[in-house]
Amino acid sequence: MLIITAGFAGAAVIRHLPSTLGAVVCFHHDEGVDEAEFSQLPIQTKTILLSTKDNERPNSKKRGRQTLEHSLESLAPELAMQMKGAKKIGLVAGLGGILGTTTASFVSRLASELKIPLVASVSLPFAFEGAARIKAAEAVAARIEKQAVASQIVKLEDRVRESGEDVDMDEFFVAVGQAHAAFLSSQSASVS
Repeated sequence: MLIITAGFAGAAVIRHLPSTLGAVVCFHHDEGVDEAEFSQLPIQTKTILLSTKDNERPNSKKRGRQTLEHSLESLAPELAMQMKGAKKIGLVAGLGGILGTTTASFVSRLASELKIPLVASVSLPFAFEGAARIKAAEAVAARIEKQAVASQIVKLEDRVRESGEDVDMDEFFVAVGQAHAAFLSSQSASVS
């Protein structure tokens, strides 16, 4: 299985993936990523740093999304070659933000075009992140859910509520990463 991660959820899951699953391609923001950290993981990892900022209009989300979409399209041939060798694609993404949402849409579309089964574990944003993010995330999650041979949607808001008032957020995100990894592991043998 080729595992493709994007955004915050992707970073949370990598540490919990067993090396038996295969290779990982990580899409992350080009700011604040320690590539050396990924090189020490027990699983073969390729990190692709992407920008969601337009230098001419740094506060424009629309332009940031367009910049990211252009970057992803330019990477499509290289990623398609990696994907063609896989029996299935495992996708982990945090939906709602520009990077996770746009990359998840792109990867699911590419997997569909290549007719490679998709197994997806995505997370939906917290309520405080706003209605627009939630709406965008839910739309992408619905498309992925229709396409994937197996999918899991982790609703962060529900998970926090279930964890109680005194939840330690570092521990919370470790648990979310473990949930994504456990789902991919459970699906690695069952999806042909």
